[in-house]
Amino acid sequence: MRKQITKEEALNRCMALCSKMEKCRFDIHRKLQQWQIGKAVQDEIIERLEDLNFINEERFVKAFVRQKLQINKWGKLKIKQALFVKHLPDNLVNKYLEEIQKPGYISILENILLKKNNSIKETEKYERKVKLVRYGTSHGFEYDLVIEQTENILNKI
Repeated sequence: MRKQITKEEALNRCMALCSKMEKCRFDIHRKLQQWQIGKAVQDEIIERLEDLNFINEERFVKAFVRQKLQINKWGKLKIKQALFVKHLPDNLVNKYLEEIQKPGYISILENILLKKNNSIKETEKYERKVKLVRYGTSHGFEYDLVIEQTENILNKI
């Protein structure tokens, strides 16, 4: 059986976690639940972390959107779903999703589709298109954009 950690130890551990990487309220709640910290104490710790600016949901959403788009190559739909799971406010999520520049966004989609196109062994155009569309939408890009970029790529072949 694990030793019960105190409120101060939990707060210090959470501060260390938040210092290494952006965290939101949901992430910290889950971590505190793993440590078997009571609900009232969880709320106190999270409030303290927010007061000390270790947790800032706006900063978290901004960093999350940037990371998932630039590093993971996720589309807006997949990013929005991931943030929804973390119970973040829609207005905050929508604000940072709307700030994504369309040319850069389309460029990311085009690059992942080109890379996928080069790995597809299928020679029939229709089958290639199906695989590219499935791939683009599975990365969370909007169907219309995926279709448009897929057509552009297949017309160049």
